[in-house]
Amino acid sequence: MRKVILSVLAGIIFGVLASTFLSKRLGSKPIPEGYVCVIVKNQSKRPIKLLTLKHERGSIEVKGLQQGEQTNVIFKSPGENAYSVIAKFESGSTVASRKEYIEGGYRRVNTIFTDTIRLERNAY
Repeated sequence: MRKVILSVLAGIIFGVLASTFLSKRLGSKPIPEGYVCVIVKNQSKRPIKLLTLKHERGSIEVKGLQQGEQTNVIFKSPGENAYSVIAKFESGSTVASRKEYIEGGYRRVNTIFTDTIRLERNAY
């Protein structure tokens, strides 16, 4: 009887995890051709006063990203490109990522911590 209960619980847990994974994977919207999506998450313990995404064809600014929030930055990039993220905290300190290669159709996730920015490739 105990094995049956454990098997049922394991099946339920597996089903919940699989459906969550698939819904996130299948639920992500496609990126229009020639565009890039950079998702930026603020996991620092401080609010960000100004977030700047610089790429080879320009820059985009986002103001007021609170702790725990995220923003999607979508921009046209029909060919090869590179970008970096700079976060200026309300305290005046900054943290910056290194330059990363991108091209149209790419999706990247950058997570901002107090002292670094971590890139997660293909993390939708």
